[in-house]
Amino acid sequence: MSNDENSTDTELLTYFTSHGLSHEQASNVLRHREDYLLNIYLIGHGPLHDN
Repeated sequence: MSNDENSTDTELLTYFTSHGLSHEQASNVLRHREDYLLNIYLIGHGPLHDN
């Protein structure tokens, strides 16, 4: 998500669900989109991880 600032949330939702996430999982990921666009995280870190 941190390298796609042009796609709409709807487009990303479609992308994520077409690649195996449930609608609920994809919606939960999109809740963190702005955070990932504004901040840099090391691989395996950030709001979507336990670290």
